[in-house]
Amino acid sequence: MGLRFFCVTFLILTSLGCGPSLNDERTVSLSVGEIRTIEFGPFEKDTLVYVTTESPGKPISVYVHLMEHYEDIDRDITFGKSPEDVIVGKVSTESASLQALIPANQEAAVRLYPVGNYAASVELKIHN
Repeated sequence: MGLRFFCVTFLILTSLGCGPSLNDERTVSLSVGEIRTIEFGPFEKDTLVYVTTESPGKPISVYVHLMEHYEDIDRDITFGKSPEDVIVGKVSTESASLQALIPANQEAAVRLYPVGNYAASVELKIHN
C-alpha cells in the first residue's frame, strides 16, 4: 500500500508540472548610480513570476527581462533610455508589484537602480 501510494502521488505531481520553486526575499542596498541584477531560472516550462519591491522615500526603477537581452538593456539604462526588451517594468517608483511570464528554458533577471543622485535600500521579493 505504501509503495503504491508513493508511486501514484509521484506520477500525479510530475504530470502536474510541479517544478522548482522560486522564493527569493532579500534587502538590496543600492549605492548612487548602481545598477543591480538578480538572475533566476531557467524553468522547465513557461512560469509566471511575481516581483515586488519596496523602497520607502527613495524611488527606483525595476525591470524584469530575459538574460539574452542583458547587454541591450544595460546599454539603454547607461545612456538614460527606457529599455525596449523588458518583459515588464516600472520607472521611478517607491513600490512595485509586477508579474512576468518567463518562457521555458530561459534565464531571466530583475534589474534595479535608484532614480536620482542617492542610495536606496530595496526590499525585494521574487517568487512563482
